[in-house]
Amino acid sequence: MVAGYDLHSTDVLIQHRMDLEELIALYNVDYMLLEGVIDLDVPRIIASKSLEGIDPFLDKNTIAVSGVIAEEIKEFKGLPVFNVLRETEELLDFIVNSKAIEEIGRENFS
Repeated sequence: MVAGYDLHSTDVLIQHRMDLEELIALYNVDYMLLEGVIDLDVPRIIASKSLEGIDPFLDKNTIAVSGVIAEEIKEFKGLPVFNVLRETEELLDFIVNSKAIEEIGRENFS
């Protein structure tokens, strides 16, 4: 196990890939945002610095876009774009009220 510790955060790295159920079991939460997940059939928010960085990751599971690009645009191909530093509440409301979980498949979240 590797741990990172600084003034603002603590990071723990586990030296093997956990399956989703094993990871979720570590936490008692209603929602979990997973960074960098492209191999699971779950709702996805693409984080991008530029317009060119969105399309390679855009698929049927994409529900929104965030990242530095939010300084330039508010919508991309019909998807909302959020600045998570300034629009945290809006993003959380969007996730909680989104029909995306039901549309993509709630069975992936149980």
